[in-house]
Amino acid sequence: MYSRHIHRVPTAILRLSSLLLILAACGGATTNTPTANGTPSLASSQVLTFPNVGTRDIGVLDPALGPDSNSALAVGMIYTGLVKFDKNLNVVPDQATWVISPDNKVYTFTLKQGITFSDGTPVMAQSYVYTLTRALLPEVKSPIALFFLGPILGSDDVSNSKTKTLVGVKAVDNNTLQITLKQPTAYFLQIMANSIAFPLNQTVINQFGQTDWVNHAAGNGIGTGPFMVKEWDHNTKMVFVPNPHWYAAKTKLTEVDMLFVNDQSTAFKAYQAGQYNFVWNIAPQDLASAKGMSGYIGESLLQTDLLFFSNKMAPFNNAAVRQAFAYATDKEALA
Repeated sequence: MYSRHIHRVPTAILRLSSLLLILAACGGATTNTPTANGTPSLASSQVLTFPNVGTRDIGVLDPALGPDSNSALAVGMIYTGLVKFDKNLNVVPDQATWVISPDNKVYTFTLKQGITFSDGTPVMAQSYVYTLTRALLPEVKSPIALFFLGPILGSDDVSNSKTKTLVGVKAVDNNTLQITLKQPTAYFLQIMANSIAFPLNQTVINQFGQTDWVNHAAGNGIGTGPFMVKEWDHNTKMVFVPNPHWYAAKTKLTEVDMLFVNDQSTAFKAYQAGQYNFVWNIAPQDLASAKGMSGYIGESLLQTDLLFFSNKMAPFNNAAVRQAFAYATDKEALA
C-alpha cells in the first residue's frame, strides 16, 4: 500500500502569489527614499527574499510531472495556462476564454492575442497541442498525465505508445484550440487549471532534450508566468526576475530570491533575525511565537491524498480482498 499527494498548483502558491501582488503594489521589499515633495520613491532594487521551507532543492520543474508543494512555488511563478482558479477556487479565464458544445464533449478555447513565452516566442494553439500530447508520451514518464488527461479522446492511445497524435486536441487556427472528450466531464475545466496544461516552449525542449531541458531553465524562456529563472544554484537557491513579456499587470519587484531551507525552525529563526521578507511552513513548536507576531496570516493548503493498494503484493493481489476493502469503506461518511 502506498500513498501520493496531489497538489493543485494554483492553490499551493496562493499565499506566495498574494504576497507578491501586495509587495509589488506597495513597491517591493526594500527601503524607499522620500522625494523633495515628501512622496516616497522606489529604490532601484526591489528584491523579495524568502525561504522555500522543507526542501533542499526544487525537485520538479516540469509541470507535466506533478510538482510537490515546494516545487509548486517555483512552477507557479514561471508558468500559467488557459484558465486558472480564483481565490474562491472558481475557474476563470487566464490565457483564453472558452465555449462548451451542447453535448458537453467539445471545448473550444480562444487564446488572447499577443501572449508569448518569456523569451518572446508566441504562444499559439499548437503550443497546447504539443504540451498535452507530450505529457502523455511514455518517455516523459508523467505519473499524473493519464489521471488528469484521461477524459480526452485518444489519450489512452498516446499513453500506450499506439500513436503520437492526440486526436482529441486540435489547433483550429493559431488562436483557437479545440479539445474533444470521450464523454462529458463536468470537472474538465478544473483539470485544465492544473499544471498538466501549462504550455511549454517546444523550441527549448527540442534544444536541450525531453528531460534535461529543466536543467537549462535559467536564461531560457520555458514558461509564460510573471517571472523567469535567472539563476538556479542547486541545493542553495533559485533567483527569479520579471518576465519582460508578461501579459498581465507588471510587478514592481526587480528580483525574487527563493532560498532552499530544509529545516522549518532554522527558517523561522532566520526570519526573526530579519533575513527574509516572509516565511511559511512554520513548525508546530514555533507556531505560537509566529501567531504572536505582527503580520501573521494563517491559510489552509488544498491537498488531495490518494491511498493505493499494490496489486502485485499479497494480500492485495487478490481481487476479492480489494473488493472487500471497497465494500467495507463507508463512502458516504467520507464524502
